[in-house]
Amino acid sequence: MAWKLLFVLALRNDWLIHKIDMVLAFAQGNIDTPLILTPPEGFNELNNKALKLNKALYGLKQSARIWYYTLKDILNKLDFNNLITEECIFINKNKNIILSIYVDDIAIIAPNQEIINEFISNLKKHFDLKDLGPIKDYLGIQIERKADCLKLHQSEYTKKILARFGMQDSHPVSTPMDPKIKLYYNKEKANNKDIKLYQEIIGSLLYLSLGTRLDIAFHVGRLASFSSNPSSIHLQAAKRILRYLRGTINKGTNYKRNNNPYIKGYCDSDYGGDVNTYKSTSGYVFTLAEGPISWKSKLQSVVAQSTSEAEFIAINIAAKEAIYIKKLLKELNLYKQDKFPLYTDNQAALALAKNPIFHERSKHIAIRFYYIRDIINSGDLDLIYISTNDQKADGLTKPLARIKLIEFLKQINLY
Repeated sequence: MAWKLLFVLALRNDWLIHKIDMVLAFAQGNIDTPLILTPPEGFNELNNKALKLNKALYGLKQSARIWYYTLKDILNKLDFNNLITEECIFINKNKNIILSIYVDDIAIIAPNQEIINEFISNLKKHFDLKDLGPIKDYLGIQIERKADCLKLHQSEYTKKILARFGMQDSHPVSTPMDPKIKLYYNKEKANNKDIKLYQEIIGSLLYLSLGTRLDIAFHVGRLASFSSNPSSIHLQAAKRILRYLRGTINKGTNYKRNNNPYIKGYCDSDYGGDVNTYKSTSGYVFTLAEGPISWKSKLQSVVAQSTSEAEFIAINIAAKEAIYIKKLLKELNLYKQDKFPLYTDNQAALALAKNPIFHERSKHIAIRFYYIRDIINSGDLDLIYISTNDQKADGLTKPLARIKLIEFLKQINLY
């Protein structure tokens, strides 16, 4: 989530986003423990001598850690420090430059090109790298930027998974899941071929749902619970999501600089929607510049005994994310927002959170009251009632019918 927030903040502040690729990153770090190599068969020039490894290589379990600390050491010398909340984000506060690092891919965020060029020039003194220019993609997510707009999408990745599973010519459907479907555990043993196929589909869809397609987050999460023993119904439901993607390949999350510059949170829950466990599903989404920057759809860990309890648990989960975002923003020091609005459409849950008076019927969730109360009393969170029609997290808690889905997509600016 953190890099998405950075990119949207760059849009908000009219900063540049640049990308560099570190050449053979792992091999640029020195090995930290003695490792002796046996020459391959047929290589006789060493006269039965062994080889000592000096550099970290791809495939070694410690290589990623060695590379991180090698890069971190140089960045510290260049006056960068990593954030406590996100150790792969580095900031130089003197020069207003931020780095988002994922192994060998580095996104550079700065107010002008001169600062970026100076940093790249200094980094080249220590590492081999490729300057890829203004960012076009990051972690498999395509990035389209105009003067005051930003779009993140995974159309190329979507095309690849459709082709991989033979669904590139399938007939599109208007929703990712039938709202009336009941998904029960498979009482029979699935064959290994179907299990493997199902797990591959779900794994591919999970990456998509975490990247930009929150419109399939609930559906993929629900189907993932059947991965160890899927039935033909589950496999058919997974392929339906692929058919939905077939008709919505180019959809992505969209952000606008001048609209709604403040972060807002929305949280929701169904009630006992899982027909196997009767657990409820929590959903939340946080938005900035009208687009989503963080979201989650998750089956609750306990069985809620009322609608208000299910909604209260959802508030608790969303509040934790709000505090994380606030800590991240405080470290970045680029954006100030004293209080986060968090919207819920359940009056009873809101009353429980704001007035945690002990009741016999709710004592089993009393500990959660104190966490929410502390956050509200500290001024970090402002819990606000919102009508169900305006609840942007609704599509993260249950499958929606076509008309409701269209409205959900408009609310989260996914097109």
